[in-house]
Amino acid sequence: MGSMIIAGVLIGLIATALSDLWAVFLEKAFKVPNYGFDVVGRWIGHMAHGQFLHKPIFASPPIPGEKIIGWIAHYALGAAFGFLPILLGGGAGWAADPTLLAAIGAGLLTLAVPFFIVVPAFGMGVLCARAPDPWAARRQGVIAHLYYGVALYIAAVLVAMLMR
Repeated sequence: MGSMIIAGVLIGLIATALSDLWAVFLEKAFKVPNYGFDVVGRWIGHMAHGQFLHKPIFASPPIPGEKIIGWIAHYALGAAFGFLPILLGGGAGWAADPTLLAAIGAGLLTLAVPFFIVVPAFGMGVLCARAPDPWAARRQGVIAHLYYGVALYIAAVLVAMLMR
């Protein structure tokens, strides 16, 4: 059980780091916007004062330390998401011999958090309905979570090699 917890956390953290590196590459090489996690920190910071919904988050005042709060939340959620492909793939067997399909499925499943919780709380509607360009936001979200799924697979392969 302890090794599964370690594996899940490592898979999630490594996959999150790989995804972040890929996002930086896309930003530098192809000018794909990389928004960072300041607004996530702002959202969390405002929760301490009882404000959970924003119209939009960009109009809400900044919170001291929002950048670090956002990045910590991003990696904490990434660590938790490392368990999704293990659960989808059948448990310890998947962790020892990962498959790409379960990892991509897990990556796409993680879209539920931004599309149904975070983006609506930011004042941009369910499935980015009130974003400036909803279809572009949706497309970018799907692509980002697809490569997160690939990163989950790569991370799982690395962790499986380390844990043998």
